[in-house]
Amino acid sequence: MRHIYLILLAALPYTAFAQEMACDVTINREQVTENAFDYMAEIAPQLEQYINETSWTEYRLQEHERVGCTIQIVLTSATDDFVFGGQIVVISRRPIYNTMQETQMVVLNDERWQFEFPRGKTLIRDDLQFDTFTSILDFYIYMILGFDFDSFSPMGGTDYFNKAAQIRELGEQEGAIGWGREIGSQRNRYGLVSDILNPTYDPLRQVNYEHHRQILDIFTMDPEAARTNALATLESLLDAKRLASSTYLFDVWFTAKAQEYISIFRDAEAQVRTEALILLQQVDPSNTSKYEILQP
Repeated sequence: MRHIYLILLAALPYTAFAQEMACDVTINREQVTENAFDYMAEIAPQLEQYINETSWTEYRLQEHERVGCTIQIVLTSATDDFVFGGQIVVISRRPIYNTMQETQMVVLNDERWQFEFPRGKTLIRDDLQFDTFTSILDFYIYMILGFDFDSFSPMGGTDYFNKAAQIRELGEQEGAIGWGREIGSQRNRYGLVSDILNPTYDPLRQVNYEHHRQILDIFTMDPEAARTNALATLESLLDAKRLASSTYLFDVWFTAKAQEYISIFRDAEAQVRTEALILLQQVDPSNTSKYEILQP
């Protein structure tokens, strides 16, 4: 578990430590071509510095333990007073123990973002003050950390999801777009963090832990045990989905993990592949055609 691992690291002498995030940022301004906004194409390094040089938790991570992520910002509109419309895509990764590989943790696509960013804007982090630009970065970094810590210990990301929820509440109080109870709110920032903190979805969070610690992290050593665990977690997801009022978090999970399930079961025995196929098509019908490759 990550928190135990970090305590052990703290006892080692002469170890180089870093902040928690290793994030790459890209800016696409092809839809905003006016010269007055050309500075927006050059702010990616500033955003990377803001994210990667900030301490987001109380832990001290080794360089190779930093949470990998990419943030893609697409500018879709701009006004003369430097109010932008945009889309933000957030992808995070986690190392798989006993391998040189990483697993995709979460993919979040947010198309309802409006923010102010005049030339020369200074990025200041303040969890108690809402800012139309930095607050969305803070929100998604805390969400990334929540999913990441959940994967190392059961429900380990709760503190970070709560921090994200506090930011969302500030955004709603300010009346900012995409932060409150509005049309489509089940699938915006409101729905995302409200659901993840709703006990109804605790089984999905538990599966996050089991999938990474009891399936991926042991797969190279004991693939049969890993597949048995994977079948059990799929049954848990199916049971949880039947009780859930929203499928958003399940869609988030399978957007990141559908291809991974295929990789887990592709070389299994015919009976195991058949059982996995049935479960996957029941719990994730949107990817039914992908899973057909598992047919014996």
